[in-house]
Amino acid sequence: MDGGNAVLYSNGNGGVKMLTNNFNAMMAIILQRCSTSKGLLPITAYNGTQYWINPGTNLSGVTMTLTTSANGTGICVGTGNTAAAATDYQLESPITSGLTASVTQMVGLDGSGNPYLTFDVTITNTGSASVTIKEIGYRQILSGATENGGSSASSRVCLLDRTVLDEPVTIAAGGIGTIRYTLKTVIV
Repeated sequence: MDGGNAVLYSNGNGGVKMLTNNFNAMMAIILQRCSTSKGLLPITAYNGTQYWINPGTNLSGVTMTLTTSANGTGICVGTGNTAAAATDYQLESPITSGLTASVTQMVGLDGSGNPYLTFDVTITNTGSASVTIKEIGYRQILSGATENGGSSASSRVCLLDRTVLDEPVTIAAGGIGTIRYTLKTVIV
């Protein structure tokens, strides 16, 4: 993050990724870790509803598999190609059926000391028609209250990153394709 703004960079499969405002709020709230359980910073759930992230939010129970549920956590793929924006809270057009995947993950530091998490997502098209994947995202659960300063927070599924691929990945019916998806925070 650079001055509170998401940093754009290319991922290994081509495309520009955008860490969302939800990601920025999650990282900012870490600085406010305290005994309060009040919602403080705005986040937007996958369905467009605004909540306020709770300082007690953590990413325990992180899902790192492919989800085809429009409100599921983990890695999601879609057919949308509108440019990614920090205000994105859902993929433009999530693919909700016909795919299965295996995911291999790697973590490390790049040459500049920036932490990264890379997923090799091997996707099988179980449908009867080809599918073209143009976007990929990362959704996780954040704790959010229904009002600013609210003390009753619940789990909310939030998009933390959305990437529109420079080169879409087309997978024939019964075929397999792989997307290398890297999440990285540039420390400045």
